[in-house]
Amino acid sequence: MGGPVALLLLIVSAFVVNTILRSQGAYRLISGAELLLLGLGLGPMLLGVFDEELLSLVRPAMQVAVCWLGLLFGLRFHHARAARFGARPFLALTVETGATVATVALALRALVPHLAVLRLGGHPGLLVDTAAATLAVALSAGPLVVGLGLLAAPSTPALLEWARARLSARGPVTDALAALASRDSWIPLVGLALVCAFWSPVGTPAQLAASPLLAIGAQLLLALVVSAAFALLCGRDPDHETAWVVVIGLVLIAGGVAGLLALPGVSICFLFGLAVSAFTRDGSFVERVREATERPVVLLLLFMAGLSLTAVPAAWLAAALVLFLRLGTRIAIGPLLAPLLGGGADVGLGLLGAGAVTLAIAVQLELIAGGLPGQVVLWSAAALMVFGDLFGPQALRLVLHRRDEVGRAPGPDAPADGGAP
Repeated sequence: MGGPVALLLLIVSAFVVNTILRSQGAYRLISGAELLLLGLGLGPMLLGVFDEELLSLVRPAMQVAVCWLGLLFGLRFHHARAARFGARPFLALTVETGATVATVALALRALVPHLAVLRLGGHPGLLVDTAAATLAVALSAGPLVVGLGLLAAPSTPALLEWARARLSARGPVTDALAALASRDSWIPLVGLALVCAFWSPVGTPAQLAASPLLAIGAQLLLALVVSAAFALLCGRDPDHETAWVVVIGLVLIAGGVAGLLALPGVSICFLFGLAVSAFTRDGSFVERVREATERPVVLLLLFMAGLSLTAVPAAWLAAALVLFLRLGTRIAIGPLLAPLLGGGADVGLGLLGAGAVTLAIAVQLELIAGGLPGQVVLWSAAALMVFGDLFGPQALRLVLHRRDEVGRAPGPDAPADGGAP
């Protein structure tokens, strides 16, 4: 079955499954993957309403969108710092993220020589043979396998919000999984900055391409400049109207400079968001920015990512491998997470969802690298998000039901729903 046909059937299946479950009080597609389907249908791969010329005009908007999401991911720190996050949850965060990144990257790297010589039935002309050989060439670039590991690592707070809203889930495991999902984007976003410093695609300035340390320094300097500008212009108690204008302008500046230098704007703006969260005392401004913009920007970026997908068999094969490796890792780390999160050995299945962070990392890598590597990360992110929509809610329901945390009335100390996709 072809990659686009498989993805379309998977998304249609998600609609059918969710229609059936909605009669039982279930939720719609959590990640917003219906916008990905819409973009895929209108893009050059299917209907062709958006041709290559129009897509070239979309790319600057994608850069702005990923930079804005990076800011919002950093602003989550304002809410997270008020919650207790001890040594055991931090260790769980390290295990979840580290194991996923390492497993996906090392396994893909180990598969390269096998992909290069794959032959089915002695017929070297088969499409899968060509796709495997092409993918082997792409993965041999080194940073790409780490990038795939980074986009596979984060889960999504929206899945836990769904459990609290639709399943009335309450309890220590629900809270622990929600705290983990709201923080497991931090390491991948910082890791993306390091990966891009060692990845020098066409268009990277010669000085940055020759020195990864200089590329890292340029990212830190740009994040420091925009953070200092916000502090000087808005202070610790910003006026909302003025602060909105300043934040928008600084994100546009950071995104524009990052695009010119082939640097990851999402990571730079993430550091900017962290600085704003740490510096600003007015939590209402931070929460207002997140609540008003995150969901619309995610949906817009999903649509633009769908438009950017093209028919690349090697990318479909990569997406299947990344999906399989991530699922296996989530199952394998369950016994390690159980004593840290207070759940059972199946607790890793509660983290199958993928959302805005996975999407942002994939789009940022596509904007920087383009070509085959860009399609590999975009298709991988699409597969992770659709799979998470299909199976994440039911897997989480099973995990929480076994801990008797489904259908509980909220207590006086129950945390408020927060976060975003």
